[in-house]
Amino acid sequence: QHFEQASTLVTKEATGKSVVCGSDAQEHRAAFVPFEEAGFEEGDGANRGPQWREMIAFYGQEVLPSLA
Repeated sequence: QHFEQASTLVTKEATGKSVVCGSDAQEHRAAFVPFEEAGFEEGDGANRGPQWREMIAFYGQEVLPSLA
């Protein structure tokens, strides 16, 4: 019951403000910068949709090489 109540606060608009979505590689790279500046040496990304193969290819070609 409490989970259902809390989940009403998680809207598409609210999520879009805190999660990088889309095909702009620069936006995805920029999302890692605060963590890099804080001293983290590893990061994690997750696909929240059915195009997980495309996301892996995109990160492998467009995002991760510039972070290494």
